[in-house]
Amino acid sequence: MGQQLTRAAGVAGGSRKSCHACPSCPCRNVPPRDRIMSSLAILQRAFSQALHYQDHDLPAIKGRRDAEELLQIYRNQFVVSLTESLGLIYPTVNALVGEECFQAVARHHVLTTPMENARVETYGEGFDTTIESLSNISEPIPYLADVATFEWQFLDVSQRSVPSDAFPFDAIGQLSPEEVASVRLSLADNIDWHKSQYCIRSLWEAVKNQDSNAFDSLNLTQSEHTLLKKTHAGIELKPLSDDATRFIELSQQFSLGDLPPELVPQLVPLVEAGVFSHFSLN
Repeated sequence: MGQQLTRAAGVAGGSRKSCHACPSCPCRNVPPRDRIMSSLAILQRAFSQALHYQDHDLPAIKGRRDAEELLQIYRNQFVVSLTESLGLIYPTVNALVGEECFQAVARHHVLTTPMENARVETYGEGFDTTIESLSNISEPIPYLADVATFEWQFLDVSQRSVPSDAFPFDAIGQLSPEEVASVRLSLADNIDWHKSQYCIRSLWEAVKNQDSNAFDSLNLTQSEHTLLKKTHAGIELKPLSDDATRFIELSQQFSLGDLPPELVPQLVPLVEAGVFSHFSLN
């Protein structure tokens, strides 16, 4: 691999003559830009592996300081930056476990979950999975992963746009009974829902508002489902019943006529709540 990097770097640096001198060289018919991008991708992958303490093929760098020492300095800063970012995304998780525990879990996540792009503000998805994988955390605090899921959904919904068009009530009212049965509902872009066997919304609100009385009175094993909706004023949180949650989930798999009859009364209130943006005929 080191020889491949050296050869790729030589090609990227412009020494195409020696490469093209060999008729059988695979680089012969590759455009210069593609060779450069391929070399860069290899280098980026090796650098990412090095940051995560994985085996890597980074080329040796000569200088006043040892290459591994320089890499460790950058690695430490890399971990600190992403850990701070996770703290901003998951403040409730941080508050529930304490700074020291959160730092340890965040560091573990950073070192086991490589970034998929260079945007730090998009990093953090899957933190709930990391928490679930740590039995010393997930067993004594079984609801913590759900809190992380909720906080990531909150961030995700906050970055969405508010739709300008309302649900076409008039159009659906003009359909025949047979056509209504074939209706497939489409979710609005500005909503998501959270489903949990724990009272995650109430817990999140108590911690956010620093309301110790509300926190102490929580029944953590009380199931709560929540609608998250982006509005012009911010994020709106609404409780969802079991039937409303089932309706939303099943409506994305089946037409209205195929839904359980006991769920049909949920249609109008959910449409009025802005859960659905439009419909189509299946």
